[in-house]
Amino acid sequence: MAVRLDSENNDYLEVLKSIKNDMSTIQKKENRNEKQQLSIHELREARERSAKYQVCVSAGSLHTAGLKTDGTVIDVGSNNGRNISSWRDIIAISSAAAHTVGLKADGKVVAVGYNNIGCNVSSWRDIIAIARGDHHTVGLKSDGTVVTSGGEGTGAVEDVNNWHDIIAVAACGFNTIGLKKDGTVLENRRTNAIWKNIVAIARGYSHTVGLKTDGTVVVECFNVGTGADEVGEWYNIIAIAAGSNHTVGLKADGTVVAVGNNTSGQCNVTGWYDIIAIAAGGFHTVGLKTGGTVVAIGDNEYGQCNVSGWQGIGPVPEEVLEQLRKKLEDEKRRIEQSNQWINQGLCRYCGGELGGLFTKKCKSCGKKK
Repeated sequence: MAVRLDSENNDYLEVLKSIKNDMSTIQKKENRNEKQQLSIHELREARERSAKYQVCVSAGSLHTAGLKTDGTVIDVGSNNGRNISSWRDIIAISSAAAHTVGLKADGKVVAVGYNNIGCNVSSWRDIIAIARGDHHTVGLKSDGTVVTSGGEGTGAVEDVNNWHDIIAVAACGFNTIGLKKDGTVLENRRTNAIWKNIVAIARGYSHTVGLKTDGTVVVECFNVGTGADEVGEWYNIIAIAAGSNHTVGLKADGTVVAVGNNTSGQCNVTGWYDIIAIAAGGFHTVGLKTGGTVVAIGDNEYGQCNVSGWQGIGPVPEEVLEQLRKKLEDEKRRIEQSNQWINQGLCRYCGGELGGLFTKKCKSCGKKK
């Protein structure tokens, strides 16, 4: 049947709308080409350089945390029961709400926060990545499975413990998402994977963000105001972050883009440069610069943006990390040897013969049992 194309015909309006959308898509691609779109290989190299820094800054609703190159952690903003001054040997951090989680070099995890909700992680082992939601903590194990603490009854951890082949995790609010090694994304309370060709993920309170291999970004949102419609113009993105209702992207040239809710100025990042990693809190945005200093903008009611004096933020140097791992491995072997000596009725310190009926002193080192 022929379609009558006049301004009063709905089909006519739909045709015009379709043509307009097609032209807009073509124009965006042309603009991207004019702005020197990087190759897949170049983007991958840039992502890999940034990735080890991405775990060095994190932001909760009311606080910001930074990982120093010596393996310690500092933070600013509302404390709410967090005490991280004693943390050592940390290689990655994650924050949400009033909580901060740290991944140690030996694959163990530490967590602190308000009422210790979701902080029961002391038994975790072989963890390679972490993520923190409002009421739960997520750990990615070296075998691609996932463990969780907290979130029971909220749906935040529903089905998550059955995931496998996961290479990255993210969390926020009552939500958990996992990136599979095939580039698809899983989300709690959903049976089907979403998206393809994804290389990084982020989760905000009302939206999920995915970074594609070509440096473009996709957003699935459940509320307006997250900037979902605007990220279609982004290109050469190498890292992403999501706040309550805003989305942040790090470009390969070290500049930053941000869209969505800007009520506290959290999207005013156009003047940032030399940025190597980003994080997004509830209503503030954080950037780690290549020199180890940090910038932040947005809501500062609790001092969460007072990071101008920070220095030395970044990953633990590889040579130091190697020494640390060797130290931890030596300590593990020492404990195993000591336990073996104890089981054999020998001195736990040197393996010597114990003497004395009551003192049980070692005949070799003289230490007591």
